[in-house]
Amino acid sequence: MKKIVVLGGTGFLGRHLVKRLIDREYNVRMLVRDSSDMSYLSNLEKVEIIRGDYFDEKQLKHVVAHSDAVMTTIAPKPFGTLSDVDMSRYKASFVELLRLIEVHKIERFMHIAGSTIRFKGENLSLRRRLLRLVLTTISGPSVRLKDFELQTMQQSDVNWISIRSPRIQDGINGSFLADAHKMPGGKVDVIHLANFMIDQLEQEDWVKKAPFVATT
Repeated sequence: MKKIVVLGGTGFLGRHLVKRLIDREYNVRMLVRDSSDMSYLSNLEKVEIIRGDYFDEKQLKHVVAHSDAVMTTIAPKPFGTLSDVDMSRYKASFVELLRLIEVHKIERFMHIAGSTIRFKGENLSLRRRLLRLVLTTISGPSVRLKDFELQTMQQSDVNWISIRSPRIQDGINGSFLADAHKMPGGKVDVIHLANFMIDQLEQEDWVKKAPFVATT
């Protein structure tokens, strides 16, 4: 049975992701801070919890080694400040994470980005340009960090999938859509998104691509 590493598993999306991985009979390994609340997990039988820090290279290596896939929802707070030092730490940890995935020949890397995040030189629709302008104004460092992550993955040999998601919410009715070129909507249901991410562990359609997703 495959072992899936989840980074950011105590956040809103991460919690739904972990629960559904367990429901679908994957073994889960999580890297969580000492202060993290794990009470949401009623069944820990298939969850290996490693207490540690994403920014610690040794702990990151420990959690990633001997796994089959890595899924990350880690991101700075969307409307918080991000110092140059913090930006450097995030970038360094992400580069190290990709290196470890390559070294350990991990099959799949799943990544979450926003719908305004772009590849270098990518042409943006008017809608995405306007949205990116707004988000850059209120949360510029977070946008630049996710740009960096997407562009760094693009240059790597990792079998990555970066899901460009709009606002993630709970209880949205509708159909889930994924599109290679354009934003299909402005919000996505958290369960739809978690299920889509897990589906990609076994599918090849979106490898080395960054699909836009939404619930419409």
